[in-house]
Amino acid sequence: MQAMTIEDVLKATGEHFLSGDIHQTFNDVISDSRKVTAGVLFVPLVGEKFDGHEFIKAAFDLGASAVLTQRDTELLVDKTIVKVEDTLKAFGDIAKYYKQKYNVPTVSVTGSVGEKLLLKICLHQSFHRSIIHLRQWATSIMK
Repeated sequence: MQAMTIEDVLKATGEHFLSGDIHQTFNDVISDSRKVTAGVLFVPLVGEKFDGHEFIKAAFDLGASAVLTQRDTELLVDKTIVKVEDTLKAFGDIAKYYKQKYNVPTVSVTGSVGEKLLLKICLHQSFHRSIIHLRQWATSIMK
């Protein structure tokens, strides 16, 4: 992934900057706090059985550059936080912005039989030409 800034996030989402450095860069967008590494933007998603907001501090402890939040959250000293209406929608808005900014090709797979197999074949074939990030949200789309 090409590096992006919080300024890009604000352009993509139209949301509010709470604290930190608006020029902070990040090199990946992660929604699973267990996979956070240095330099990523952590997007805490809310599900039926979990709330990623519970892991914001842990994400910063693991090296996240910045986080999004849809909850009122404690401002952490020297931490970059962006307040959004809905973290899932913001996740999609950032993906759309990134796709347009860097002219990322798109492959669509539809139907009622064989999507998972075809997706695996496409990922395998394209792996040699580019790096593909398959995140939790892609899995939830295919359910």
